[in-house]
Amino acid sequence: MSRHAAKISVPYEDFLKWLDFEKGRIHAIAVDYDRLHKIIVVIEHPDLPAVQEGEMLQEVSPVYTAIQYGNRTDPPKKFLEPTRFTFPK
Repeated sequence: MSRHAAKISVPYEDFLKWLDFEKGRIHAIAVDYDRLHKIIVVIEHPDLPAVQEGEMLQEVSPVYTAIQYGNRTDPPKKFLEPTRFTFPK
């Protein structure tokens, strides 16, 4: 059975801009499938809590008031409305 999938490469600065942490520094990105399929991003930025070396990082869940989607042209979008899907196991 085939699936439609690919690796998505996003410019570093654009990713930080989308998260509203411009001029930050990304240290790690991971997917946590055990906890609601979250994407975990470790970011260093002045707006985040201070942490001493060796301390555990606090989990922060930013709240966004508006989401704007870009106009992706390649590959072209096949659906005009948002669609939910899951890969078969």
